[in-house]
Amino acid sequence: MIAAVLAWCLLASVLVEPAWPQDQPPPPPPIPVPEISARSEEIVASLKALDERLAVSAELANIEARLPAMTGRIQRQLIETQRLLDSEPPLAVLANLADAWRGIATDIAAWSDLLTREAIVVEGELDRLNRLADQWARTREEARRSQAPSTVLQRIDITTTAIGLSRNTALSRRASILSLQARVAQQLALVQDAQARVARARGLDLAMLFRRDSPPVWRIFLRMGHRRARHWSEDDPDLARVARIFRFPISAALVLALTATFWLYPRPPLVLRNVVALLMLVPVIRILRQLTAPTPPIGFFALGAFFLVNRVRELALDVPGLEQRIFVVEMLVAVAVIMIERGLVRRNEAAASSVASSSRVVVPPPLLWIALAALLLALGLGAGGYMPIARLIGDGVLRSGYAAMLLYAAVRVADGLLAWALRSWPLIGLQMVRRHRALLERRVLRLLRWVAMFLWIALTLDALSLLDSVREILSVGLAASVTRGTITISLGDVLAFVVTVALAFLASRFVRFVLEEDIYPRLLLARGLPYALSVLIHYAILLLGFLLAVAALGVDMNRVTFLTGAFGVGVGFGLQSVVNNFVSGIILLLERPVQVGDVIQLGDLEGIVRRIGIRSTTVRTWPGAEVIVPNASLISERVTNWTLSDRRRRIDLPVGVAYGADPERVLDLLRVTALGVPGVIPEPAPLALFKDFGDSALDFEIRAWTDRFEDWLIVKSRLGVAVNAAFKNAGIVIPSPQREVTIRFPPREET
Repeated sequence: MIAAVLAWCLLASVLVEPAWPQDQPPPPPPIPVPEISARSEEIVASLKALDERLAVSAELANIEARLPAMTGRIQRQLIETQRLLDSEPPLAVLANLADAWRGIATDIAAWSDLLTREAIVVEGELDRLNRLADQWARTREEARRSQAPSTVLQRIDITTTAIGLSRNTALSRRASILSLQARVAQQLALVQDAQARVARARGLDLAMLFRRDSPPVWRIFLRMGHRRARHWSEDDPDLARVARIFRFPISAALVLALTATFWLYPRPPLVLRNVVALLMLVPVIRILRQLTAPTPPIGFFALGAFFLVNRVRELALDVPGLEQRIFVVEMLVAVAVIMIERGLVRRNEAAASSVASSSRVVVPPPLLWIALAALLLALGLGAGGYMPIARLIGDGVLRSGYAAMLLYAAVRVADGLLAWALRSWPLIGLQMVRRHRALLERRVLRLLRWVAMFLWIALTLDALSLLDSVREILSVGLAASVTRGTITISLGDVLAFVVTVALAFLASRFVRFVLEEDIYPRLLLARGLPYALSVLIHYAILLLGFLLAVAALGVDMNRVTFLTGAFGVGVGFGLQSVVNNFVSGIILLLERPVQVGDVIQLGDLEGIVRRIGIRSTTVRTWPGAEVIVPNASLISERVTNWTLSDRRRRIDLPVGVAYGADPERVLDLLRVTALGVPGVIPEPAPLALFKDFGDSALDFEIRAWTDRFEDWLIVKSRLGVAVNAAFKNAGIVIPSPQREVTIRFPPREET
């Protein structure tokens, strides 16, 4: 039995072909003898191409050349990193270290990836060469077995030798790549270790982020503002209101910080809203008490007390009847407070008029009467048992008053900080701040008041549970649209268009204000260039704003392009003069042949240029009339500009002296007299000329220059008076015209 099994195993081993490992391809078959020559030529050619590919590439040569410098850089960075980590650096230094190591790691990783790809390529070529060597070795054995000619065997030997040489080249190339790869990997390991140490240090610093190691910066700034505000109140009594705010720096900082909470969380939970309001209660009352000294309204304290009572009343909702009694008492007290405050205001009107307006809080009487009526209504409804509606009205009025108090305090604190900022570096270095500080304060304060008013309206509507309804009504109203064909325009789109255009005008005014106050004075610009730049920037901003407004209107820009084309056709037919003036205005602004302030003469029109617009230019004549001149006239017609290059003007004064006077003496006297007249400049020097022999006098003319173009008539008058006085003192007579009249009578006829 055993013998039979062994026999079957021997037979299976002989008959069954041995299996090749699955992970390796089968060996290539030998090349048939007839194909040896052709295949040999192909192999030799491919081996030559392979040798060229295995040559040192520019990338690997670059790595080989830069690796020593990179190694030195890593060593220096390691020393610097260790020094900084030993000194417990802040997060900013650790972030810089992390960035430096990240850059080095990126370069090293790129080198490593390139070397890995090259090594894979060389390894694949070695595997192919080994297979080729095995194939040609088997081909030689098969050729000898088949008794191939000696030339074929020689061809096989040449090919085998070429394969061996290429294989040696590939082995050498692989060795150099692997050696370089090992060196790069070593440096990469050092870099990764340094990155890990920096990351651990940053993790420790992040864990200590909330450890206070210095006083709060807002406390420092507000204390600085308090010290500076005291000096302001001494120098300027109007700034006493600012000094009062900075007497409580911590309260002012809490008011601003807690007010900003509602910007960070527009829809905070009720618990968070109540917590923020409670935290603001004490600092707000302290600030308002200081701002309204010496007669603070009792309404402030009452509103704070009502807010606390409301929180207590919310805890009594589960006790039957307790909430109603507390509510009724609260409404009675609120009504009494309003009546007492109103009576005190009336009683102390004379005293209030003597107090600065900034220290009084004036509530508009209509709002006061509306609040009083609402509280009385809530009182009646609560007493009658209608608690839901009474609670809504009463709590809404009180919450509205509390919101007004908070917003008023926030606006006053922001106003004080603005005054401090406008008197501190770096804003104090701006010329527009130094010259227009009061204007900036008024404008920003007005903006803050408008923002506070809209916020108060929104908070009041929310307190009365009307905000969502009003918002829905506004949404429906703004969505109301008119459709004509394929164009649909809604009320909201029109409002967005108007607001965008208005904002463009405001932005243009502000940009030109900054340019004219702070940019142009610091630059050496040619005369007239600042005005031209301001006008061009103005119209560029308006054009951009108009395009944005059209987009906000919801109009398809393709239709705008079509309308622009139609507008171009209309220009070709009926708007030629308008476009001509528009282009002429741009030419005037760019070439600047006429500038604002120049004295020009256009035909019989003479005056000072007051404004250069896109379509027309305004000229103020000497009698005081303002003439609108189309820009095309200034470009196409002859214009005399008296002040284009300078503001000098020549004064010509003719004068006659009696016959018998010495002309040389007269000329010298005219020159000396002109130099002594105020307004006459010595360069160019006055020029005295003998003009002609007149009928009754010798005609002279004095020509003098003045650099006060606007006063040239006054200078001419002074010159005439001075010449007359000089001639009188010198005994030179200015004759009046003389005529000799001969009367001839005809002879008498004898009768």
